[in-house]
Amino acid sequence: MNKKSILDLTVEQVNLICAVIDDEKATRKSAIAGIFEMLPDITDKEMIAIAEKTVFMLEDMSDEDFEECHFSEITEA
Repeated sequence: MNKKSILDLTVEQVNLICAVIDDEKATRKSAIAGIFEMLPDITDKEMIAIAEKTVFMLEDMSDEDFEECHFSEITEA
């Protein structure tokens, strides 16, 4: 598994992850679950593709790599 970082994600993917995490204790798995919960409500094909690619990238990322991205700090900014 290649080490993944926030630099591997697009702005749209980071925004999507930030939209589904609810606090600083969010995990990679909870972010994936949040995206899956949101998917049935997304009607835009481009956004569906972004969500699916984001899930694939999160699945490829380790929990440690996810924590190093500091998504909770981004949502507080």
